[in-house]
Amino acid sequence: SSKIITSSPAIITERLWTKRLRTAHSGKKLKKISENLEAVNKTSMHSVLPMPDIPKQSRAKSESESKSESRSESSSLPKQSLLAGEKLSVLALSLSKALSPGKIFKTATKLGSFDEMLSLSNSEAQKRQLVKKGKTYEGKALLLAAASKVLGFCEKNSIQSVAHNEESFPGILREIDHCPLFLYYRGVLPSCGWENCVSIVGTRRSDGFMNTFTENLAYAISKQGGYVISGLALGIDSAAHKGALKAGANAAVLAGGVDYIYPYSNRKLYWDILEKGGCILSEHAPEVRPLAYHFPIRNRIISGLSKSIVMVQSPLKSGASITVRYALDQGRDIYTFNLGMAAEGAESEAYQGNLNLLAEGAIPIHSAQDFLEKAGFVMATKKTSLDTSKTNSKTNKILVKTDPKQAVLLEISQFPLSLAQLSARFELSADKLMEHLMELRLEGKVDSSKGRYYKL
Repeated sequence: SSKIITSSPAIITERLWTKRLRTAHSGKKLKKISENLEAVNKTSMHSVLPMPDIPKQSRAKSESESKSESRSESSSLPKQSLLAGEKLSVLALSLSKALSPGKIFKTATKLGSFDEMLSLSNSEAQKRQLVKKGKTYEGKALLLAAASKVLGFCEKNSIQSVAHNEESFPGILREIDHCPLFLYYRGVLPSCGWENCVSIVGTRRSDGFMNTFTENLAYAISKQGGYVISGLALGIDSAAHKGALKAGANAAVLAGGVDYIYPYSNRKLYWDILEKGGCILSEHAPEVRPLAYHFPIRNRIISGLSKSIVMVQSPLKSGASITVRYALDQGRDIYTFNLGMAAEGAESEAYQGNLNLLAEGAIPIHSAQDFLEKAGFVMATKKTSLDTSKTNSKTNKILVKTDPKQAVLLEISQFPLSLAQLSARFELSADKLMEHLMELRLEGKVDSSKGRYYKL
């Protein structure tokens, strides 16, 4: 079949990659982004103008300009690479295909610096058992040349970088196993620090109700001074970014270089994040494609950047469940949406990940306010429980006699219900219920997903 399923990270085609970041936005869009970030750029050394990789044709220069530029640059590294030698060494080592980050850290610690580690010969690296089976350590000269090329690309395309040994590197990320050596980013790193970050994850195939719940949750977190992190995927990730954008900045962690937008359908969201003062992060160098095996590895960074992880909706096997496993290993607080008394309204397969997490001791939440209280963003109010839906149902059965439309709205406020379920609870005909639901829908108070109705 010639159909391309863009929601699956495993299916990556050449046709997708021709729609590069470089074709994402027009000059008018770039001008708007520049104006929005101008004030920040004047005061923050980490602020950048998020510009796409402009096609070579539009960057074409006259022969005289090219010659003049080549003379001025000579054979030295780009201006952005005039940084501490240790940072350059970290970048060079991070580009090695023969060494793992864990071994680089251990060896650099023993030798006293990353510079010493970089200077090892292949035979010395082999003796120390640092080289992967079947690989050859590239050596200092080749890795520095690769680093120079990467930094040159970063400088031309407004991509910033931060090394593990720099003060601006997220301290919370240093706590995890297999911490990345180097991070690339576009935009502005969070001014609130990383302690108030909350990672929101979930299935790409989320339903309308959970998308609405996620948007409300992300908005509430941002409104209270939190900083939302997610992965720019379809479904729950997209809802998290959109909700956070209504109140402020947020971050997306990509599985490829920051110059690749994946999925491409989220290109507007990508730029919206940057316009709002957020950032796009990746451990991969620019021009690296988001291959299938990058996604589960990327998830350790999503969980590693936050003290709290919210898994909104997930089937038994999904990328979100991988993130949760990383979060468990990292000692993070894990929250998940609690189906509670409304479990009968859920499709068991679509929420199996939630049910398993609850059984394993995850912290249950049933609203944005509930999360804010449990995570310490706001002072706890009088304790409520999702079990109050039993009381609410009794009240609604009385209310339905005087104000049936309001009774229906209250009944679906906790969790979406089907027409058959509502009919059974209220002992009303399907026609009468449909009449009330249609009125509520026209008023913008109700929507439906997969045959179930929920409150907006």
